[in-house]
Amino acid sequence: MLENGRYWVGADPGGKGKFGLAFLDGGGKLSCELVSSVDEAVKAIVDRGEPLALGIDAPMWWSSGEAGGRKVDETLRRVYGIPSGTVQSANSLRGAALVGGALLASRIRDQFPRARIEITETHPKALLYLPGFGRDSFQRKFEWSGWSRNEDEQDAAIAAVCAREGFSGNWTTDLADKRFRNESEQDPKDYWLAPMHYFWPHDPDGMSS
Repeated sequence: MLENGRYWVGADPGGKGKFGLAFLDGGGKLSCELVSSVDEAVKAIVDRGEPLALGIDAPMWWSSGEAGGRKVDETLRRVYGIPSGTVQSANSLRGAALVGGALLASRIRDQFPRARIEITETHPKALLYLPGFGRDSFQRKFEWSGWSRNEDEQDAAIAAVCAREGFSGNWTTDLADKRFRNESEQDPKDYWLAPMHYFWPHDPDGMSS
């Protein structure tokens, strides 16, 4: 582990036995587990000590527009040819993702009130649509050990890598920026869960030009 046992954590919120967690240390060693609730996820994280940052596989800000659609989701579908069933509008998602993601972010920050726990939204399944980012190639590209065969744990593992890459400064595109939002959306830099990020390997605007 890193100094003082600190680590990056990835979470894939879900229901009973479907809430994936991944813990990634500075040497690239990964451990994963499945829990059944936000409370269990918070305990698993707190038991390991203060995390460096979290990556959460859930929409971390919402839109009051039609179908709850966000500009960033439309951008990812358009630029990378991702099906709408993979990158969905918030109104189409199950409550476990929407509620679990927001609650986890809030509860973890409550558990470490003196720390400024950084959090990034992630979308592992969308990320794997990028050229060279398949599941096996993703592990080789970002060098970690401990790949799980369980899909919920795999998504959590990718979310942990997103947190590491984003908050280490390796990924500099933040899809939570204003240019990837419309007027109907919450401002993830200035709302009840702020600050919130959404780090991505490169600029989608550059890919579409």
